[in-house]
Amino acid sequence: MEENDKSSWGRLMSGSLVVMVLTHLLVHAAGNMRTTLFPVLKEEFALTYQQVGLIVAIPSLCQFLLSVPSGMVSDRFGPKKLIAVSMLIAAVGALLGSVSSTPWMYIIASTLLTFNSTLYHPPAQSYVSDITSPRDRSRALGIWHSGGTTGVSLGPLSITILMGLLAFNWRQVYGFWIIPPSWAS
Repeated sequence: MEENDKSSWGRLMSGSLVVMVLTHLLVHAAGNMRTTLFPVLKEEFALTYQQVGLIVAIPSLCQFLLSVPSGMVSDRFGPKKLIAVSMLIAAVGALLGSVSSTPWMYIIASTLLTFNSTLYHPPAQSYVSDITSPRDRSRALGIWHSGGTTGVSLGPLSITILMGLLAFNWRQVYGFWIIPPSWAS
């Protein structure tokens, strides 16, 4: 690797970008566990396939309806505040997931975790763009994006590890994911 590439990499991997990668990971981890849990939820709550379909559809429909307004809110209040609010919403969604006793309570938790993602992305992309130089921006956004992709796989993997190996129940897995977002906010 050339000396210029080494200095570019060091400059790119600033503390701020590392924090953004970690927050992106957290945004997607708990929010992407639900697909892995559908068989467990179907059995525990005695759901029909139509009801499971609602559990899938409602958070996504809310995400669709709130995407444009979340970008406008980001422009108005600034990225740092919205990223912090997003992490707080993630912690609340995970908390509700950990105590869900009805399908509707679980839908609210899933919707909050999905909304968290919707609220997080516009300010996070803006912030990552602001903290990097134009020549490093594409690379920085790629690195930031890798945090989200890791979170998408880490959520279901946490089900495998925590439920499969450590005998957690699904509510305890959501409880596990309460703490990291609250640290980030």
